[in-house]
Amino acid sequence: MKPFSRVVVIDDQQKHLDIIIRALGRAGFGAIGYHTDAGIINPPPSPCNGVRLVFSDIHLTPMSAISGVDNVGILGPFLKDVVQDGPYGLILWSKNAHDEEEIVQNLIDRADDLGIQLPVFFGFIDKKNVLTGFDDYAEEVDDDNQEIFKNLIFSEIEKCPILKAVMEWEERAFLAANFATNSLFKLSRDPNTTVQNERWLELISYLAQEAIGRTAAKNDPFKALDNALLPIVEDQLRYSLPDPSANAIKIIKDKLDEQKRLSLPSGVSTAKLHSFYLVENLEKNNTQHHFRGTVSTIKPDDFDNFIATCFASKWRSLLFDEFIVPGKDRVISDEARKDVKLLEHVVPCLISLTPECDDVQGKVVTQRYLLGVLADRDYHRFIFDNGNLARDALHRIGIIDHDGKEKMLVASCRRFLAIPSSAAKNLPFEATMRLRRATIEELSHHYTTYTRRPGVMRFS
Repeated sequence: MKPFSRVVVIDDQQKHLDIIIRALGRAGFGAIGYHTDAGIINPPPSPCNGVRLVFSDIHLTPMSAISGVDNVGILGPFLKDVVQDGPYGLILWSKNAHDEEEIVQNLIDRADDLGIQLPVFFGFIDKKNVLTGFDDYAEEVDDDNQEIFKNLIFSEIEKCPILKAVMEWEERAFLAANFATNSLFKLSRDPNTTVQNERWLELISYLAQEAIGRTAAKNDPFKALDNALLPIVEDQLRYSLPDPSANAIKIIKDKLDEQKRLSLPSGVSTAKLHSFYLVENLEKNNTQHHFRGTVSTIKPDDFDNFIATCFASKWRSLLFDEFIVPGKDRVISDEARKDVKLLEHVVPCLISLTPECDDVQGKVVTQRYLLGVLADRDYHRFIFDNGNLARDALHRIGIIDHDGKEKMLVASCRRFLAIPSSAAKNLPFEATMRLRRATIEELSHHYTTYTRRPGVMRFS
């Protein structure tokens, strides 16, 4: 399992670290603690998934007079190691409140050099307001101080209301999954623990088998469990709704209540948003191009031979025939014919598409790849004629952000490659992105009917 925690605590004094973790636990925040030993923090082997709050002492060495630059030199690399790319708040806690400004400013100034993502807010809690008998290194936080500490935490989080709102949504999602697990556990309950655990295992395995079939479940138990449990998770998430006026989600309602219609915020393009809703960009050197919905490019060394062998044509001719030249007369425009950079900016891709029913039941005999193109923004004009594609068999997936560039992704529903699934893994493909499930369903519908299916979110 990957490291997972919503709250992380750092301190150079083990007793203070223990006290803050206990206090956070009593306030409803389960935390992972990291002890700084002589300025060294041993982070987890990989970033913690889900971190939203980081509590850190200001001085992370036994030498309290050490400068802010040196302390940031300890804290900064740790933040890089422990926090993923998501939003988080950094709450400094110390008896040295006068040093907070220096630490914060140094962290901001050195963020680029350290390669860290800055927190969405900085907070501060005075240890002396929390720990009973601070000078005596108390073992516990008394009840009165416990309530004070809890209120101090929430008041600091309020500095970024949207982070609090997102944390509440994430908690709902987790509790919905927790509900599904607990409900199945209750169904299999037995006074004998050994019998109960066996019944629970048998029940979960049975549901996996029934969800996608026995063979497919054996090959991909993760998919089987998703298909078995996600319907209950979604149902619980939709119908176990809190009062929106009683929690941080209210800030979203308040934003929507503003008189003017909201538009995309500055810095967020429609291409970037489509890359969230329509596709997921994959890491480099991903070899799982045969998974349903994966978009792959052809490795350069194999490009010409692959196109000629599989489509009996050179790429330029295939591009014009399928994606650019409209109508029966098939007239190629002079602009397209003379553009020598066309093949650099409109490149082919292959989209893995197998029948959904065959895919979940594990009985796919052939692997099918639809031919598509990724066109740079300035070359969209060759793919469209007055806003229309060259033919009905083409399906516009959308403008997406890929490798920092805006690209148009278009698939052909009549040009495809079908090979035995056993040979698919050896194709000279580089997986670049994965279509979201709703996008796959829309493409599949067009593939079979040539009509657009509503329900996929797109933005203009």
